[in-house]
Amino acid sequence: MVESRVARLEAAVEHIQTDLADLKTEFRDFRTETHAEFRNFRTETQSEFRNFRSETQSEFREMRIEFRDSRRILWRMFVFTWTMMIGFGAGIGGMMARKFGWW
Repeated sequence: MVESRVARLEAAVEHIQTDLADLKTEFRDFRTETHAEFRNFRTETQSEFRNFRSETQSEFREMRIEFRDSRRILWRMFVFTWTMMIGFGAGIGGMMARKFGWW
């Protein structure tokens, strides 16, 4: 009776050992697959980030040029407006001076 129990325990231990060996090989395969997938993912994301970076740099460069042109246009409009206001004020002042006999 004891011998049969020992035999069953030995058989169970052998099954456990084979199951552990199978798990080890499966884990090694899984680890190599995941390493390869992570490597591929890293290279893909790096290339995507490089593309994104170059696109944003070119877009910011274009925006800088547009803003520079807009600043020039706004400055010209500002100068023109002040010139017109000064001219209009001088004209009104001259008309008032003639009308009131100051000139």
